[in-house]
Amino acid sequence: MLLGLALGACGRGIADPSGSDPGATAGSTAGLTPVPTDPSTLEPTPVEPVEYSPPEPKCPGPAVALEAPRLVVSVGTESWPVTMASSGVRTCTTSQVNDAPFTDPTVPLTIIAGESVHFVLPDGWHFLHWSGWDRPPNTEGANVFPGATTPERPAFVDVPLPSRSGDSILGIEAWVISDDERSIAGISGAILVRLP
Repeated sequence: MLLGLALGACGRGIADPSGSDPGATAGSTAGLTPVPTDPSTLEPTPVEPVEYSPPEPKCPGPAVALEAPRLVVSVGTESWPVTMASSGVRTCTTSQVNDAPFTDPTVPLTIIAGESVHFVLPDGWHFLHWSGWDRPPNTEGANVFPGATTPERPAFVDVPLPSRSGDSILGIEAWVISDDERSIAGISGAILVRLP
C-alpha cells in the first residue's frame, strides 16, 4: 500500500557529460561500447515503475490531528459511500496509520455505460496522486490502472469503468492533501459496481 511514511534515497553515479575518460590516452577507445546503427537490433530496456513520493506537510502542524478523509462516489445525481480500507495521516510533527482489513463492498451501484464515476473527497481535501484497480468480486488479482499525478489538486477524480459486464469491485488508492497543506493522507477504498 502507498502508506509508507519513511522514504529512502540512493545515489547513482553520473557519467561525465563530455563522454571523456580521464584515464584514456588520446586516440584510445578504452571503455567505449559500439552502438548499433540499426534500431531493430537494440534490446528493450525494462523500466522500473516510479513510486510517488508526496510533499512534506507544512509546519506548524495542525492543533488537532485530522482524520483520514472518507471518499464518496458520485454518478450523475447519485452519491454512494466508498468502503474505506487502510489509511494514514502525516503532519510535520505526527503520523498515524490505520491498517484496516479490506472487505468487499456488497451493495452494487448500477452504472450505465458512458457514465463517469467520480471518486470525491470531502471539503478541505484535494488529490495529489491516485491509481485505480478493478476485479470481479471474490477473486484474487486485479486490473491495475497506472498512477496519475494531479498537479491541479482536484477534489475528485474519474476512475475508468471495468471492461466486463456484471459485478466488479472498483477501487482507488490515493495521496491527498488538506487545504492548508499541513496534513498529507494516504487512503484507499472501493465500491461494487454493476454494469448491464
